[in-house]
Amino acid sequence: IAQWIEPCQNDEDNIGAHVMALAINSNIMEGLLSPNYLSSTNTTSDIKQPIDFHKEANPAEAQKAGRLLRHLQVRLAQLLRAFPGHAVLLAVGQVADRMLQLDAIEVSIGKCLVGLELVLRKAQEQN
Repeated sequence: IAQWIEPCQNDEDNIGAHVMALAINSNIMEGLLSPNYLSSTNTTSDIKQPIDFHKEANPAEAQKAGRLLRHLQVRLAQLLRAFPGHAVLLAVGQVADRMLQLDAIEVSIGKCLVGLELVLRKAQEQN
């Protein structure tokens, strides 16, 4: 980012161009645009199409949630050994178990997010 900030500080007339270049560079680094996006031979296939958040699956994102939930289950197991039968811990564990049973290939990222929000809500409940 520093490579973009320094030229921008002394070039107020072209600040928009610097911001656009930073945005494109960030999208290339995040894999949202192909590295040849700025070349004269780019095509519309170089831009990844957005997915329908509510209907389409995104296995890579669902797998991230799965890793998080498996770590959560390990910690819940430790806490349940210290506090057997704790209602909130059991409720969080049940929701995490249900989420891990979902097929990451087929489940929409919207459903994953709703499930993670439910895990959070259950974790924040007070007895």
